[in-house]
Amino acid sequence: MERPGRTIVWVGMPTATAKNLEKARPAMNRAAQAELARRPGTLFLDTVEVLSGGDGRYKDFLTVDGEAKRVRGPDGFHLSPAGASLLGRSLERLIGTVWPVGDDVPVTSSTGAPTGAGTAAAP
Repeated sequence: MERPGRTIVWVGMPTATAKNLEKARPAMNRAAQAELARRPGTLFLDTVEVLSGGDGRYKDFLTVDGEAKRVRGPDGFHLSPAGASLLGRSLERLIGTVWPVGDDVPVTSSTGAPTGAGTAAAP
């Protein structure tokens, strides 16, 4: 996956209600961050910050677009559509620190063939 000009984004493990997942989460996120720190062209998205409302604790509901919305699924781990949207916006902002929106980046298919000009988050 490493190649000059390529950016790798690792999405960190979010908080969970299951004790075994919550116990493993900090170590898993630290391990990912340590590995990414050794490699150029990498970013880490801290989902704990995004999905906790800033206090680092698990939340089922957060204020999104001025309304209280369920951001997590009933299993206490996966995201609801509102949670996925919130995470997606954060991911877009993070990627924008490397590939600013508005830069004219050609969009290509998985084969590398151009699919037309436009704005893309990453090549």
